[in-house]
Amino acid sequence: MCIRDRDLAIATVGVNEGLRYLIEGAKIWGGGEGLIMARDLRTLFGDEGFSYITTVYADTFLAFTAATAAIVTWILKNSRIGYGLAALREDEAAARVMGINTTAYKVTAFIISAIFGSLIGSAWGLKIIAIYPPEAFNITYTIEAIIVVMIGGRGTLFGPIIGGTLYTLAKYYLGVLIPGSQLLIFSLLLITAAIAFPYGLLGHIRTYIKSHTIREVLG
Repeated sequence: MCIRDRDLAIATVGVNEGLRYLIEGAKIWGGGEGLIMARDLRTLFGDEGFSYITTVYADTFLAFTAATAAIVTWILKNSRIGYGLAALREDEAAARVMGINTTAYKVTAFIISAIFGSLIGSAWGLKIIAIYPPEAFNITYTIEAIIVVMIGGRGTLFGPIIGGTLYTLAKYYLGVLIPGSQLLIFSLLLITAAIAFPYGLLGHIRTYIKSHTIREVLG
């Protein structure tokens, strides 16, 4: 918790890769062969139960987790914890000078993120029925999560929803219309968006509305 910014991002990636190699090398949960749950689920619940779990139950669980995450985010955003995290995001040194326990807030953020990340991972595991370390610890998921927040707007409730929708649509249509070049074009679009909208689309809209309102008040 003593590291931050780029160092924290690099450390997070390092821990991710370290855990993957540990699971593969120590043969934990099947090691490199992974966990294949189809046979066990069919034995326990039968073919009909297996089909229900991998479709209806997994999708319902995923939707419930997403809704719960949105509610918790809204509650935290309007609470003392949310204000502390916002102060920490803007300037950690200044927040520490003001008496905010930055370490406690970081630990809280990590715990909450880990809880919802594990729940989403559980739903994902039920959908694919097999979990392999190289796939489960793929750094692409982390990068895509960051991209979604960058597009929509960090520190907002609906920003990630907007960002996720736009990212998914852009990724799909670029892959269909320009196969083979979609990654290059998408990267250029992301860089342009990051420069033009450093706080995301929702943050840019909020800033525009505030400045427009101030101009109207001042005449």
